[in-house]
Amino acid sequence: MQTSIEAMIDIAFHISSKAFNKAPVDGRDAFTILAQNGVLKEENLLTYLKMIAFRNKIVHGYQSIEDEKILEIAKNNISDFNNFINEILTFINN
Repeated sequence: MQTSIEAMIDIAFHISSKAFNKAPVDGRDAFTILAQNGVLKEENLLTYLKMIAFRNKIVHGYQSIEDEKILEIAKNNISDFNNFINEILTFINN
């Protein structure tokens, strides 16, 4: 999941800088720029920001995360990744 969220952040950075000529200061900023420009749906933005926060917890060890919690998130929230992919594909194809 960490790698997938990092890939989302990389994509958001790339589109923000190339399509909108804005250099995000961090992943949260990149997603916000995309939402402000209609690439991402506003109703999904909070979910994506939570994903970034979760990734930060994993990477920086802000708190210990049980394996069961990661499995639960992976099982129940895979559609969040699909939503992001679909929103990016819609933007690219337009």
